[in-house]
Amino acid sequence: MRKLGPLVRREALQLLSFKTLLVGHVVQPVAWLALYSVGVAGLIGPFLYRGVSIRYLEFVVPGLLALQGFNQFGYTLSRVADEKRHGMFRAVLMSGISPMEYVTTKAIMSVVVVALQSAGITAMSCLLLGATPSQLGVRPETVFLQMMGVVFWSNLGASLGTSLCSAEKSSVAVTLLGLPVIFTGSVFYDSGGTAAVVRILSRVNPLTHFSCAIRSSMLFGEVMPTAYFALTVLTVLSVALARLAVAATDLVTIEK
Repeated sequence: MRKLGPLVRREALQLLSFKTLLVGHVVQPVAWLALYSVGVAGLIGPFLYRGVSIRYLEFVVPGLLALQGFNQFGYTLSRVADEKRHGMFRAVLMSGISPMEYVTTKAIMSVVVVALQSAGITAMSCLLLGATPSQLGVRPETVFLQMMGVVFWSNLGASLGTSLCSAEKSSVAVTLLGLPVIFTGSVFYDSGGTAAVVRILSRVNPLTHFSCAIRSSMLFGEVMPTAYFALTVLTVLSVALARLAVAATDLVTIEK
């Protein structure tokens, strides 16, 4: 991990060189919360969730926090595929950077971006609900669960990105996987009362489990130990998968 620092600085400089993109990353989820969620909240009154009456905004905010982690799947996938296509992937690994250092750098940058997004979501939520972060339910375990999700999705994106060598394939993969995952991931609604096929997809969707764990932490102040264990195992496995995928990737890429 000796070369991790310079590699992280390189990624940070690249991110900062596209300031408009960075601002867009931060503003977009806040806009979702301020426009879409507030609009829907005006149509939906308080409802029961696990036997407790909550407002729609209180339900959707944890989902939005989990969703930012999933968004890093597409971002990391595209970044890795682009680096393969333009030869940067080969140059980085041939410079002595290990596969573990490579995937760790991607995860660190994803964590930084999501931390900025989460700060914006939390600030807007406090403003809309007239609450402080602690009253909103933001606590250390909430942040930890969210960042586990970020690492998980970033690693999955890196794993898939190593097998893609064209912009078209990257775009298609993100689109085909993105919509089903988001809309069965218990982000905007509780999938428990939906059609059977949606419930089945929701149960096997990692985003559902990250959303529900973050929601449980924020609304009820606790997360089932089995949920912690399952999410930890998923995250560790994603790290191992990403490392193996990068190590096994052919450094000579031919775009098709």
